[in-house]
Amino acid sequence: MSPNTFLGEFEQMVLLGILQQGEEAFALEVRREIEASARRTVSRGAFYTTLDRLERKGYLEWSEAESDDPRRTGPLRRFQLTSEGLAALRAARKAFEALSRGLAGVLSEVGCATLPWAGPTRAPRRGRRACFAGSSPAARWATA
Repeated sequence: MSPNTFLGEFEQMVLLGILQQGEEAFALEVRREIEASARRTVSRGAFYTTLDRLERKGYLEWSEAESDDPRRTGPLRRFQLTSEGLAALRAARKAFEALSRGLAGVLSEVGCATLPWAGPTRAPRRGRRACFAGSSPAARWATA
């Protein structure tokens, strides 16, 4: 894995969807997994473009499988991560966890946390508490 090759959010979702589906990691099942788990619509074009890009990067591979469904014609592609794909996913998770360190209270739906910064300008007023109530767009931050 190149140190400058980072995974985008949707690329991570696709790789995670493949892992979740295991032996049943066919395109339709992976798309459905992403839509159900992430609660977002996944367009066919974006999905297949991402699969192709991840294959070019060497992060996934596929093999042909026969369908048990008589309505499906032709073989299906079963996807699986390569060791490079798993390493890229682990690196992305590690980066996310490092950037999220100390922000559990801020990132929760409702809660307060002591922040290393306070205010919109990130002024160096360390140790200020910030509280967040609710998940609606109208919800506001307040410093205590």
